[in-house]
Amino acid sequence: MPKQRGTVKWFDRHKRYGFIIGEQGEQIFMRQNALYEADGRRPCEGQLALYHGRYPAKGPEVLNVELVETMRPSSRDTKER
Repeated sequence: MPKQRGTVKWFDRHKRYGFIIGEQGEQIFMRQNALYEADGRRPCEGQLALYHGRYPAKGPEVLNVELVETMRPSSRDTKER
């Protein structure tokens, strides 16, 4: 089954969930444990993602999320502390 494409709308690192906007404009729930081989990376707003969708009674959610684009660190992240 081919994966669908979407964009990360937002992701809360502390609560470990967020939403992806699918190609048709639908908002889809994402849990951190749905990330496939993320190597410790977390989704960033606007990041491209590939995923499988599922549609339980609560509403759509994603599975097997692959983060496609590597986001550049912001200047705040690259400053020495």
